[in-house]
Amino acid sequence: MSVNVNPVRGTREFLYQEMLLRDYVQGVILDTYRECGFNRIGTPALESIELLDKSDGGENLNLIFKILKRGQKLDLTAENLTAALDRAREAVDKEKALRSPAPAATGSLESYRERFFIQLYSGAFPNESKIRSHCEELGLTLDAAAYTAVIASIRN
Repeated sequence: MSVNVNPVRGTREFLYQEMLLRDYVQGVILDTYRECGFNRIGTPALESIELLDKSDGGENLNLIFKILKRGQKLDLTAENLTAALDRAREAVDKEKALRSPAPAATGSLESYRERFFIQLYSGAFPNESKIRSHCEELGLTLDAAAYTAVIASIRN
């Protein structure tokens, strides 16, 4: 069985020359946004489900949301619903662990700073004064106009 590697209908690929122009234009736009105080976000991309299903994505395969075509039925079996609820429960537990306060156990200053940034990114602080107090405790200054958050998951 062959896998269709063409771009998803309604999307397209950009070759080198087109990307040079796009990168330049997007750079100008991003610089303008930053000068006006806007922060950049990233949004999900669409990909062919056949291509994603064939990958060795491990846990990432649980993060795939399938978009049904018009008239296609959902497979609402008890087994599928139970598996979906289990995945949702695991995701909520992971989110709670990220948002929970750091344990009182000793650790390096860098590990406390990393945990602070994870909590900051996830919106765990109720107000700006809490953020400032944590910054003072950790010896951090957040004086740049904007910051970029990078989320990575490394597994052996």
